[in-house]
Amino acid sequence: MSSVDTVRPVAEPTFEGSATTVQPTPRREWVFESTGSSARDEEPFAGARGMGGSTEKPPPNLDGPIRLRAIVRALFRAAHDETFHDGMESAFSRGVCLLVETEGTAAVEVIGELMTESPRHSEAASEALRWLGWVEDRPTYAARLWLIEKSLQHPSPRVRDAAGIGISAMADPHAIPPLKAAIARETVAELRDDLKQVLSEIEGLDSCPT
Repeated sequence: MSSVDTVRPVAEPTFEGSATTVQPTPRREWVFESTGSSARDEEPFAGARGMGGSTEKPPPNLDGPIRLRAIVRALFRAAHDETFHDGMESAFSRGVCLLVETEGTAAVEVIGELMTESPRHSEAASEALRWLGWVEDRPTYAARLWLIEKSLQHPSPRVRDAAGIGISAMADPHAIPPLKAAIARETVAELRDDLKQVLSEIEGLDSCPT
């Protein structure tokens, strides 16, 4: 297998312009492909939020959570070959957002696990945090906010900065205490100023009359 994996559904349109593509099918079937290889391993799975799934019996040693981890891991691996630009969508960000919308809180949890698994994932983790705040999915709101707040403690300044961006996008007053704590311990002056700006914005919203 090559070093670049792609994840795509069976017989559905895919995003173009990158090594990674993710799109659900009505039966929630996903295909893992290795770029430049004819290897093909189809693994159907049911959505984490009970959205339906394949009628085929899954292998006994590959349950839903393991499949989900495999999908997220493939996304993170492929992200190493992407170049991210602030404010612009990427194949990785679309894949992350789509997984959260289709797989729910379970996807948020697995993304959080992968973010802290290796320093090599810092760039992808930053991209994920920047977009998780913009996902319009109420059932995963609390989990996404928790993950973004927790990421304010990440050892990578890049990830901490992305967490600030994610919190700014969510603009939730519940994030004020974690933000204040992050500002107090932040050692990077520029990042500390950015977090102060996010705090000021959210406090301003919190004080507005409803």
